[in-house]
Amino acid sequence: MKPFVRNGLLITLGATAASVAISVAAIHALPASGEFPIHWGPSGAPDRWTDRAGAIRFLWTLPVITLAVGLLMAALPSIDPRKGNIETGRRGYVAIWLAVMVLLTCIHGGVALQMTRVGEAAEGSGQMVRWIIAGASVLFIIVGNYLPKTRSSFFFGIRTP
Repeated sequence: MKPFVRNGLLITLGATAASVAISVAAIHALPASGEFPIHWGPSGAPDRWTDRAGAIRFLWTLPVITLAVGLLMAALPSIDPRKGNIETGRRGYVAIWLAVMVLLTCIHGGVALQMTRVGEAAEGSGQMVRWIIAGASVLFIIVGNYLPKTRSSFFFGIRTP
């Protein structure tokens, strides 16, 4: 295993552990009954609700998604026909890997926080949507910073004619 993939897997392990901790804390903070938001519209108001069992399933889905994305990023360098090109851009690859893991973990934290709120606060606010947009914007800035410094590959640094 290449050192940059090992570093990325350690990042994934840390992000997944943080997501599991967030899920455990949120599950213990969920009220015993009621409806819980699992989707928010552009205004920040919840537009899809579920019961406690559905909320628990949803909270466990997010760490699985984080782990799956991390494992996919670990597998891509080994299946890329231009392996050497990803390796020359490994610094950018790991930076983007880290940014994606941080973004997924922060989104999970925001979702868990919104799910555990009750009453008036459960109606949501545009704050969570703003944080997600800000996080995605930072991710695009990181990608935009590193992508020109990489060589083209099938999965990273794709160049169009």
